[in-house]
Amino acid sequence: MVKTSDALCARLQLGGEIPQEDAAPIPYRVVNLPIGVLLIVVAGLISGPLGIGAGALNVTAMDHYLQLTLKVSSATSNFMIGVTAGQAR
Repeated sequence: MVKTSDALCARLQLGGEIPQEDAAPIPYRVVNLPIGVLLIVVAGLISGPLGIGAGALNVTAMDHYLQLTLKVSSATSNFMIGVTAGQAR
């Protein structure tokens, strides 16, 4: 059963469905947005000066605190890496 999103996540319309080839889409919801965003920012602040990636910390924060599925967490982390790499010169 899919948990319902909290009020902030519902208002921002976070959540969606993971398409499946041979089955019905899998719905997911987002909860605890303030805590999740705080953890992702802290991971960026720690990893930035050290010159290391924060992907493992971001995926863990999204998976555990935002309660996203692993597929959505890893895809979102990969997107963040792509945006960061696109800005590098």
